[in-house]
Amino acid sequence: PPDGEVLRELGAGHAVHVVEIRARPGSGNTRLCGRIASGGWIDVGEAPRPGPGRFAEQASPALPYQLGVHRVVSPVARSKGTVPQPSSASASPSITDASEDCDGEKQESGLDEATNKTQEEASLEETATETAGLSLDAEVVRQLAEGCKVQLVQVATLESRQLIRARLASGGWMSVEDAACGVRFTELAQPLGLHQLLPYPSSQHDLREAAAEELPVYASAEKAAPAVDLFPAGSFVNVTETSLDVGDSEDDWRILGRVDLLGWVVLELTAIRLTRALQPGAYCTLALEMRIEGPSPQRLAPGEMLQIKEVMQGSEGDCIRGRLADESWVTVEQLVDGDLKQLLAPAPLGLYSVEGPAEVLVAPGGGDGSQQCSLPKGGHVRVVETKLLEDITGHEDKSELWGRLQGGGWILMEDIKNPLHHLVQVPTGAYVAGSTTAAYAWTSLEATTLRGLLNGELFDVDEVDVSSSGDVWLRLAQGGWVPLAVSRAQPCKRGIWRLNEEVKEVTASIGLESKILPPVAAGSFVQVVQTSAAVKGRLRGQVAHGGWWISLEITGKGKQSLAHPLQLGAYCTCESVAVYDTLPAKDSFKRAVDSVKGGTMVQIIDTRLLPNLKPVNRPNLWLHGSGNATSGFAEYSIWGKLEQ
Repeated sequence: PPDGEVLRELGAGHAVHVVEIRARPGSGNTRLCGRIASGGWIDVGEAPRPGPGRFAEQASPALPYQLGVHRVVSPVARSKGTVPQPSSASASPSITDASEDCDGEKQESGLDEATNKTQEEASLEETATETAGLSLDAEVVRQLAEGCKVQLVQVATLESRQLIRARLASGGWMSVEDAACGVRFTELAQPLGLHQLLPYPSSQHDLREAAAEELPVYASAEKAAPAVDLFPAGSFVNVTETSLDVGDSEDDWRILGRVDLLGWVVLELTAIRLTRALQPGAYCTLALEMRIEGPSPQRLAPGEMLQIKEVMQGSEGDCIRGRLADESWVTVEQLVDGDLKQLLAPAPLGLYSVEGPAEVLVAPGGGDGSQQCSLPKGGHVRVVETKLLEDITGHEDKSELWGRLQGGGWILMEDIKNPLHHLVQVPTGAYVAGSTTAAYAWTSLEATTLRGLLNGELFDVDEVDVSSSGDVWLRLAQGGWVPLAVSRAQPCKRGIWRLNEEVKEVTASIGLESKILPPVAAGSFVQVVQTSAAVKGRLRGQVAHGGWWISLEITGKGKQSLAHPLQLGAYCTCESVAVYDTLPAKDSFKRAVDSVKGGTMVQIIDTRLLPNLKPVNRPNLWLHGSGNATSGFAEYSIWGKLEQ
């Protein structure tokens, strides 16, 4: 075990097959080491601790590959239209392929070292193929369609090729990751860790039924397993394992999660998501004033971003806490007067459209200098994980937000220092149907019809996906999939809204029955970061400064617009205006880098509403609020991002 003779050095991202794990000698059973199949021992980090049931990430040089329910995906580097780049990573021929099955029997990798095929060509052939054995030359069992769900029960590494193979619950094997070039062939369908249970209809095929407020906990993941308990909707559970239960047809499956010592709960059905997962990643502050507690205490201003390593429920159940890299803690959500108030919002995951040429790198930040491929304008990618540059390189400016793409590779999502970024989120939240259409059980017009949507109907979307044919589909929060092109649905605008009248429907959380806050005066501006149609007859918006919710529109027969969005597009400057390279940070403005003369036409592509941090001679626009507990500040200004 470690502390002995060093055999060789393994670089970051190198995949190994661990066949035995022991407590590291002299560590008091708090550190673990693993014996790898090709010989030698490595440190794999801290022992599991109470909580999310996996190795702690802090100071862990190695992490186990997550088993459970995965979704078969198409690697970004293999997508049509991408321009592949040669990988700088090379296989290590000195390391032998040695993987063991559950019975301890060694299997040959089946790789021919003299083959003329490149690593990428070989990986492409195995992408969606289930074989009878671990070897790549084993008999082909079936081809796996993109988007189908599979259950991974064991992983093995062909180390000289850096190819990770997984055994499926059906008995066959498939390739799940090419670690040498950062390509993935499957992604977790549901993450482990903290989930919040959501109310759902008792039958996914009749979504007009009333939502169940108590959700069953089953004795096992089997279809006929009895319910042993009931959890109220809104409860938080810690999921340590996932299992796939497939019915008789393609649109009849469910994913279940094992809850610590309690049983199994349904996480997702074909047409509807039943839990809200709280995942690690980059978060943005919503609260007007927040503090980081622990080794590095500090205050956070609205709009600041930070990287959260782990999310868990507070010991007294009154909050959701996030752990930072230095073991400091921050409150993500807080229970206030019976309502759960959001203080930090995660950087959005999900589907993004590519609005300009973009590079996909093997590692975030481009630290290893390797480019995986280039994305052309007009396509779509799915972001499944986010990281700040600070979390990767130790920089203090937190200016770059990176996203890991479904299928592998990292892409720059936002760079405050360089406003030209070409990735635009296809939003979730409230949409308005542009035509009468049906909601289907799956992303196919041949799937079962679940319900209908009327022209002009307001509905909530909790996921956006692209089918194998390239069509964009919207999943309704109440269940069912709607084709975007057919429905001609339009998302309700986010950004800055101006109130047409005094609005009294201002609450701490999304529901009108939650804690009522002071009204907001007519003419006030609010920065809306999320929209929702969850409250019947209302379009609701979550405000960036404070995280509270406000009604923007009354829908239905008595339709009434309470506010209107500030438009983007062409503007003409009324006088000379200073131009800054970044937005102001905390209590200071940076020096202007340019100026625009009066009468100049400019193209505004984004707007931000910020509290004035200190007086300046010519702010873009002064606005005066009431300074009450809702707004939290009396003076603020609107900033516009220039296309240039």
